Amino acid sequence: MSTHRFKWSRMLPGQTMAALLLFAIEAQAQYPNQNVGQNQFQGQGRFQGQGQPAQGFQGQGFQGQGAQGQGQAPGGVFQPPPNSLSLEEDGKFEGFEGNKPMFRDSKQGLWLIHLTPLSKVTITGEAPISYLRPGMLVQFKATIDEEGSIPEPIAEVEVLPSKGRAPTGLFDPAAGDDAKAVRNPEPGEYRLRAKVLRVKEGELTLLAGRLQLAGKAAEDFKAILAVDDPSLAKPGDAMKVKAWYLESTRPNPTVQRPGQALAEDVGITLAEPPVANKRGR
Repeated sequence: MSTHRFKWSRMLPGQTMAALLLFAIEAQAQYPNQNVGQNQFQGQGRFQGQGQPAQGFQGQGFQGQGAQGQGQAPGGVFQPPPNSLSLEEDGKFEGFEGNKPMFRDSKQGLWLIHLTPLSKVTITGEAPISYLRPGMLVQFKATIDEEGSIPEPIAEVEVLPSKGRAPTGLFDPAAGDDAKAVRNPEPGEYRLRAKVLRVKEGELTLLAGRLQLAGKAAEDFKAILAVDDPSLAKPGDAMKVKAWYLESTRPNPTVQRPGQALAEDVGITLAEPPVANKRGR
C-alpha cells in the first residue's frame, strides 16, 4: 500500500476526518478481503457501518445521526484531504453496493461513493400527492383566509430535506430563507413552511409553527423534491458527483475493481416519480 504523509497538525478538523476515512478507503481497495483501516471508525457515530452493507447509510451514517447533528466532525464543513485528487463528473446512478451509491462516470468507469455526515446530498424530481407522508417538511406560497384555511387549491409544494430542518411557520413571501416567521399573522398571502400532519382524499393538513392549516390539492398537484434521501434513486438516474480519491483508488477495469471516492457533493435527478416509504422518506 502506498504511504501518504499527511501533515495532521496543519489540517482543519474536517480535513483530518476526511483524510482518515480516505486512508481506510485506500486500504480497503488494496486489501479487499481484510478489515484494514476499518475498526477505528466503527462505534463512533461518524462512519459506523462502513463495512456493514445494510447499516450506516440511512440509519447512522447519513440520515439518522447526520440529520440530527450527531456524529458530525468538528468544524462541520467538508474539507478535501491533502494529496487527494478531484472527481467532478456527470454520469449515471448504478445502484448500491451495501451502503455506497455506485456511480458510472462519462468514461464508463464505475465508482463506489462513500457518504459521510459532511457530504451534501440533493435528490431532485417530481412526485404525486401520494408521495407525501406525515412528518415531511413542505414549503409553498398560499393565501390564508380569516378562518385559517387555504381557500385556493394547492397546485405545488416543495418537499424540503430532513437534514438540518428549517423552522416552520408563515413567512413574508418576499423575504429570504433565513427570515423569521410572522408572529401574529393576519389573512393574506404567505410563504408557508409546514410539517405534513395528514393527507386524506386530496386534502392536506399541515402544521405551520403553532397554526394548523388545511387545504385541498389541485387536480394537477405535484410535489417538487429537493430532499437528501439517496434511497429514492433508481439505476439510470442522472447523477453528478464531486468527490475525492487517491491515485491507488481509481477504477481498475483489468481486475474488475471499482474506484472508491469520498463524497463532497452528490446530486441525483430522478427520472420517475418516487414512492415514499412508511417513514415518509
